[in-house]
Amino acid sequence: MTNGSRGIGRAVALQLALQGAYVIVNYRDAEDESVVNELRELGTLAHAVRGDVSRSADVRLMFLAIEETFGRLDLLVNNAYANHEATLDELTEETWDRVLGLTLKGAFLCSQAAARLMRKRPAPAIVNIFSETALSGSAGSAALVAAQAGLAGLTKALARELSPPIRVNGVAVGGAQNALTINYYDWTQSLKRPHVKRDKPSGSARLAPDDIARACLYLLSSDAAAINGQTLVVGSDK
Repeated sequence: MTNGSRGIGRAVALQLALQGAYVIVNYRDAEDESVVNELRELGTLAHAVRGDVSRSADVRLMFLAIEETFGRLDLLVNNAYANHEATLDELTEETWDRVLGLTLKGAFLCSQAAARLMRKRPAPAIVNIFSETALSGSAGSAALVAAQAGLAGLTKALARELSPPIRVNGVAVGGAQNALTINYYDWTQSLKRPHVKRDKPSGSARLAPDDIARACLYLLSSDAAAINGQTLVVGSDK
């Protein structure tokens, strides 16, 4: 579970633990390891692996630790992402690389490393979490949208390449006010930059992280054994 220490990642990790799964949580900051204690309190075996998923060396060490500790891997949830609001004229190459690196490159590196272990398992599955803006776009967020769209495409490509035995599906977080983007909107509003055209949140209902977590659990489960290469949109207000 990448970026598993907070928000959607934490919710997925807790839901997996409640189903009796052994959970490995990836995090970047030292204080984020606390979610592992929550998982252990639920009676599951939990393990934290620190690393930046946009760095191949970190990813290699992460999955080596998983192999040495557990000896196997059945499921992977790619949930890491980054964003930075900027118009096209303001968007720098450094920012573009950072956003796509953490979101898209991170999912590629983790999927590549995970596949080596997962091919040995009877019913492995990967779920990529991304925003529905991958399909609809969003003004002032070119890097985020490009990364999310790339992740949607990566989901399709890996589903064809890795199956069988590995299934690969996506969960697209829909609606303007949702658990994936609400912190982003709060942050961008605090910037007070009226010259940047923003897509304003709409709709009356906000998604909770658990809403997305339940969709992920379904796609990871044996109930979805016949589903591959699909994207389940959760919370669309269209």
